[in-house]
Amino acid sequence: MLTGLVVTSSAFNKNGEFFIPTANSKTMFQFNLSSKEKKEIKLPTLDKEDTISYIAQNPTDTSGIILATFKKDIYISEDIGAKWPQIADKGNGISK
Repeated sequence: MLTGLVVTSSAFNKNGEFFIPTANSKTMFQFNLSSKEKKEIKLPTLDKEDTISYIAQNPTDTSGIILATFKKDIYISEDIGAKWPQIADKGNGISK
């Protein structure tokens, strides 16, 4: 599906769509395996030596996505990637 790209994590949402972030990218892909439709979702700006290690979608609100990186930074989006507030920096919580 993504020839030549390094996939660091992936996850299915409750609708059977497949989220695929790739290394050193500013976007991730959301694939609908039934319709073959592909969307790009903007990612937060990461340290150039870091990448996504975990991704999950809110099971009750499909516009909510959470990402964790290999350097233990955590970002949450409540609007399908329009904004990505950081909620943890190197494993330490960030208060708002």
